Amino acid sequence: FLAEASAILASSLDYEVTLQRVAQLAVPRVADWCTVQVVENGALSRVAVAHIDPAMVKLAQDYLARYPEKPREDRGLGRVLRTGEPEFVPAITEELLSAGIPDPEQRGMLQRLGLTASIVVPLKSRGKVLGAIRLLASGERRFREDDVRLGQDLARRAAAAIENAQLHRAVLEQENRFRLAHAAARMGAWSWDIVNGRMTWSDEFRELHGLTHNAASTEGAGPGLIYPDDRERVL
Repeated sequence: FLAEASAILASSLDYEVTLQRVAQLAVPRVADWCTVQVVENGALSRVAVAHIDPAMVKLAQDYLARYPEKPREDRGLGRVLRTGEPEFVPAITEELLSAGIPDPEQRGMLQRLGLTASIVVPLKSRGKVLGAIRLLASGERRFREDDVRLGQDLARRAAAAIENAQLHRAVLEQENRFRLAHAAARMGAWSWDIVNGRMTWSDEFRELHGLTHNAASTEGAGPGLIYPDDRERVL
């Protein structure tokens, strides 16, 4: 299971899509219901949900839309996000639901899902909590400590994939800002790999020199574009 999940997580930098595939992989092999939530810009967003019964996915989504989770620091998702430690509830009883959810309508919707146990594991990478995976059991399924450890292993792999994707996205955004700044200031950029003899010109650099966009960036042509009085100093 972990090998297959790792392959999925490594298959794309679009982590929203890969996390949905991981949630679908976890159901029903590990849990009957799986949700993945990620913290971005200080806000918690749900990026994946899967249920063992496809017909129940709509009910699960309706429940989450109608009753968005409000994390509490002392228990549940809020405590996991705050401490970076997993939470394991081996038995979800009627007493537990009544104590935690006073609204009878909300409690009734949750009871229709038939939940029996819960595991919440943090998506943690290099000491930073990026979100959480929630695994839920229903019907005859019961969770054990082994399932908690499996959930933690899955979460560690998912957290690494999320962090890589977020870093990649940040680099692309930075490159776009850099490109816009150059275009606005009418500046060009070039880089020269001296060891391998490769030169790269930006589109703005080509435009400033009156070159076509498909003009080759070559080491030999590069010095010819330098102002003659500066050429020797640059080289």
